[in-house]
Amino acid sequence: MRRTLLAGFLVAFLFMCVLPVSANPSSAFSTLSPAHWSYDSMKELIQSGLVAGDVDRFKQGKTLSRYEMAILVANGNTRIADATAEQKQILAKLTTEFAPELDKLGVAPKAPPAAKKLNIMIEQRLQYNYTSLGKTDGGKWPAGNVVDQDQFSERLRVYLDAPLGDQWHFNARFYQQKLNWGADTNNSSGGDTNGRFDRYYVTGKDILGGNLEVGKNFLYPGKGTFFGNMGDIDGIIYTAKMDKLKFRGAYAKLDFVTNGSAPAGALHLAEVSYKPTPTSDLGAYVLSHELSPGNKDIDLFSVNGAVQLSDKFSLSYEWARNNADGAAYHGKSGYIVALQSRYQNTWRMPPIYDGAVNPFKKGDSAWAISYRHMPAGVSGQFNRGANSIAPLSTDSLGGYQNNLNNVNAWRADYYCVPWNNVAWAVVYDRSKEIDNKFTNNSIQTAFIFLFK
Repeated sequence: MRRTLLAGFLVAFLFMCVLPVSANPSSAFSTLSPAHWSYDSMKELIQSGLVAGDVDRFKQGKTLSRYEMAILVANGNTRIADATAEQKQILAKLTTEFAPELDKLGVAPKAPPAAKKLNIMIEQRLQYNYTSLGKTDGGKWPAGNVVDQDQFSERLRVYLDAPLGDQWHFNARFYQQKLNWGADTNNSSGGDTNGRFDRYYVTGKDILGGNLEVGKNFLYPGKGTFFGNMGDIDGIIYTAKMDKLKFRGAYAKLDFVTNGSAPAGALHLAEVSYKPTPTSDLGAYVLSHELSPGNKDIDLFSVNGAVQLSDKFSLSYEWARNNADGAAYHGKSGYIVALQSRYQNTWRMPPIYDGAVNPFKKGDSAWAISYRHMPAGVSGQFNRGANSIAPLSTDSLGGYQNNLNNVNAWRADYYCVPWNNVAWAVVYDRSKEIDNKFTNNSIQTAFIFLFK
């Protein structure tokens, strides 16, 4: 009997040493009445998946201690970034109620840093291009001869984004570029030397079960190989996710070619993608666009996919067929296959400068080797929608090298981060015209400086 009393005394003494005594009269281990409001609130959070817990514990008649409820509240606060606005309000109320217990657990949530009202990122790119084509070798996009074999260019981009409450977000991008230092600054073909906003749109979350983007935006269906538009669509993009499936639809106006000389043609997109694992995907889409009302030159059907083969290799592909009624385009099909160092870059093939590496992580690097077959008209007039596969280098008259229309081409990309906030890119592209009129060996290198 004496040993039992002594053991009980020691357990009580140790418990008092571990659990600090609170001035709050309610004990951390006192039982909550089943009628307490926290039961229904916590049950709702568990059923939504935000809090990990056994929902059966909240059946009528079963009770929890304040200590047990505080543990569940702490669990919810670790995932507050994933919570909806309503769930955040519930968690805030529960956190206030169980503040003494959370403090004893040592997990009292810290006040979050004040949200930035406006985020700004600045990107400055300095680039050099070389083409093996001479002045009489052809190879200028869409037709003609390349004037300059060497080219220095520069581009400035300023990204702006700001939250608009809990559901909406604002994004915009301002850019200014000079495609060749030797070009006349008054010649619009030498670049957007005066600068302009090419993107400005709002994104709404949890709208009709998905996300809604409205405004002047950019669009990359599939892998961006056959339609990669940088920011010239005015319209609506809707995206919804269901477990491993993602659906996307768009209706927009696009004046990428007409530049205001004709009414902007309508663009329609319906896309579905399936992601069976975190490092593999399959997708398909249909996209149509009119150069002007009634003049359809893009009616694409595309399939694409990617898979991570090992820690250092990923494979990606995309195939597309243009079913537009125009005699020059109907039935034209093309494809691209790429071997890349990381699965994360396979969403855009080949990976272009933006996003290929993390510019804020010194030593980061990535590479890609790709082959593409791009008959004339797969993506409409001059394959105008396939501009993301670059290199889109120009000469002093503003004419693009023809690396994307009516060509078979090999390309190699390498990217690295030699210093923090600085990315370096080297691209070699060998494009041979399908009609055997020219072969273009193009080398492109650039330094990209980013600040935020």
